[in-house]
Amino acid sequence: MWALKDKLIIPLAHVKNLKVDGKILEGYKGIRIPGTAIPGYYYAGTFKKEGKKTFYNTHQNATPLVIELKNEDFDRLIIEVDEPESVINEIESQLS
Repeated sequence: MWALKDKLIIPLAHVKNLKVDGKILEGYKGIRIPGTAIPGYYYAGTFKKEGKKTFYNTHQNATPLVIELKNEDFDRLIIEVDEPESVINEIESQLS
């Protein structure tokens, strides 16, 4: 709800890279277009920075999963999930 999106559907073929990055939430996120930002606590929705469009759905203190995309409206997704390494392993097994 806070992200102003019901769901995102991304084909596996459009996944370019997956990683866990605890430092990605540091600093300026970009211009919110639309979305929710409670600085220092929670980010959800679309943010644009340096010509790149990123979808966030994460708390500031999380270690989010970063999904870099190709041929999509978003350049990357930064999302909070339980056990991000397990999610990466599951997605990578589907890509093989």
